[in-house]
Amino acid sequence: MSEELIQKLIGRECTSPPFTIDAQHMINYTESVGVLDPKYKEAAFPGYVCTFVLPSLWHWRKQVSEYKDLVKDPRYLVHGGQAYEFTDIEIKPGDVLTSKTRIEDIFIKKHMLFLVYKIITTNQNDILVLTTTITIIVRPGGF
Repeated sequence: MSEELIQKLIGRECTSPPFTIDAQHMINYTESVGVLDPKYKEAAFPGYVCTFVLPSLWHWRKQVSEYKDLVKDPRYLVHGGQAYEFTDIEIKPGDVLTSKTRIEDIFIKKHMLFLVYKIITTNQNDILVLTTTITIIVRPGGF
């Protein structure tokens, strides 16, 4: 892995296909995690965001061909954490969300590769609904 490759990838952005919020899917997810509050039949439970944020991250991996030059063996991937910054805009059935995934930083620490992604999600009105930061760690042998 070269410094040139790292610099080429930092800032790389990819837009994932639109994700339409299906009312029944949203309710099923909420109930499956044990949340029965009826308010989540009208607006998404906060944990529901994983249903469209993670596919956006995987879409970035598929679209950026150089990813395979960076991560040689996905069996060495470890989830390093995530942070969500919610806005006051509720996610509701029928909303069409679009996520743009960008790699913010790539660095090595204690012989492990860290990939920091920022995912910006907007609704059909181009209004920000969520900002997600995800860190992926690649253990030695995987890069």
